Amino acid sequence: QYGDWRSRNPIPGNDDSWRLGFRGETLNRTSLPENPAWAEDTVRDGMMIRGFAIAAGFFAGSFALHIVGAASNEAWLFILAVALIFISATGFPAIMHATAGKQARAHHGRSMWIIGSVAGISLTASALWAVNERVVAWWQVPVAAAAVAIVSSALWVVLRQKIHPAASVAKTAHANPGRHAGAR
Repeated sequence: QYGDWRSRNPIPGNDDSWRLGFRGETLNRTSLPENPAWAEDTVRDGMMIRGFAIAAGFFAGSFALHIVGAASNEAWLFILAVALIFISATGFPAIMHATAGKQARAHHGRSMWIIGSVAGISLTASALWAVNERVVAWWQVPVAAAAVAIVSSALWVVLRQKIHPAASVAKTAHANPGRHAGAR
């Protein structure tokens, strides 16, 4: 009556649905991939991946620069690269969060902080391992976790003011009535 599982035969009286003959399931337009909500989820997921890729790229670039600094025997370049390695590793969650975009932050905010923190703690502990003459010590992971929490929080405060200057002023004005610009 409805054909095989590959055919889409309309259900009489309902132009927005199709019946699949394999099991008799009914699909409507909202359950198909062409739905804009599905596309928005895909865009948000892609933005989260973009934020991760940018933060990882910043770390990888810093790491490559440290190799160039060591190979060229330029102390200033090596020191700059090591500083950038620690900034990119400890600030990984904030960099990921800031570069992912507003939609991804609104939808995947907590997930991005968790994923970024795990990556940041791993990278920071690895950098501490390298600084400690490649010897694993008990203090590296706790220090890495504390450094990621402190640096990412501070970096996020700075980046948030750059991303949303009006929101920062509005938040300050709401918290301190009469203390924002224009108040008399």
